[in-house]
Amino acid sequence: MESKQTAPLPAKPAGPSPRKEAGIKTCIFDKLGGRHVIATAVNIFYAKLITDFRIANFFEGVDMHKLKLKQVFFMQYAFGGPNEYTGKELAEAHAHLVRDKGLLPMHFDIVLEHFMHTLQELNVAQEVLEEAVATVASTKSVIFPPHLVAAARQHGSDSDFDDFEEPDGLEVARTEMTENLVAIQE
Repeated sequence: MESKQTAPLPAKPAGPSPRKEAGIKTCIFDKLGGRHVIATAVNIFYAKLITDFRIANFFEGVDMHKLKLKQVFFMQYAFGGPNEYTGKELAEAHAHLVRDKGLLPMHFDIVLEHFMHTLQELNVAQEVLEEAVATVASTKSVIFPPHLVAAARQHGSDSDFDDFEEPDGLEVARTEMTENLVAIQE
């Protein structure tokens, strides 16, 4: 049995954040406005994804209601809100798309662009938008781990992974996100 290549996000008890109860908006979840705003964003976001010819094929045959619900719970958790996510780890959840449908980092970038535009449509403050986009962007290396990139390069697929390098500042954003998640748990 192979060991997993990615570590899950740290466990967090279900329920409201103690910081939120105290009226302190420190996490992205709170800054966005909570679950209602995330659910609205997910609906707009997936409407964009399934109508984009470049990525629509990844959603063929998918129960979109179930996928959206999982996405709301995942984003809620990833953005520092209550942990109600019970789905697979990101690498496992996307492995079949990489293996069977040809999901590539360039597709991730398209998805990230739609996510950013969704938050812009919802008039999310620029600072919060940047935090949320950086959080989502940080998952790229989980979905496309180095061993997958290396295997693709060995098989002559370099061009598909040329833009795989993380943008400047992403490591800082990832560290801040992790620190925020840990602080919320304490």
